[in-house]
Amino acid sequence: MESYPEHLLPTKDAAILGQEEIKNKKVARWHNPEKKGSIFDQDGNINADLIDYHRYPKFSINLIPPSKCHDLKILLLDKDLEDYWNPDDIVPNVENSDFKVVNKREVFEFKTNDITSAELPYLINKDTYILSIDIVHKPLMANYAHCEFKLIPSHPNASKELTDLTSKTAYHRLLISNLRKLMEKHCTRCKS
Repeated sequence: MESYPEHLLPTKDAAILGQEEIKNKKVARWHNPEKKGSIFDQDGNINADLIDYHRYPKFSINLIPPSKCHDLKILLLDKDLEDYWNPDDIVPNVENSDFKVVNKREVFEFKTNDITSAELPYLINKDTYILSIDIVHKPLMANYAHCEFKLIPSHPNASKELTDLTSKTAYHRLLISNLRKLMEKHCTRCKS
């Protein structure tokens, strides 16, 4: 088995990146085709219906670079390595027994600006509000490239409700529909 990629580990000089530093960069996400089938059709287009939307608002993605597409096929077996990293943390050694490579994973990518520049409408009590998405650098102990979506609703009382996108309310259905359209428009097979 090959060793864990050094470029994924935070270095002693590493810092948490700000919005400007990840602006207009590529990010990537993996999909398990064994659960719902391939996320790509025969022409290579993405089927956004297969993206796990219950993972929002903290949709986990990797910044490309430093990460590479094949890095998203790594499954960490030691869950402590998935803890959030802070600049004063000591980065542990990642042993071969701490991870495995899941080659069946499919990896798709998109540019941060294609997502963060979008405004997604949703309804609450027949009023239309806008949801925007930030992408925030949230490094892990064994994955400096790790980022997450941060959902920003314009409705002051919607934050708590938006954390449960498995809800069947009308505004959740509209929001998920708009997220799917956004992802279908901008996601492609990862080539980096």
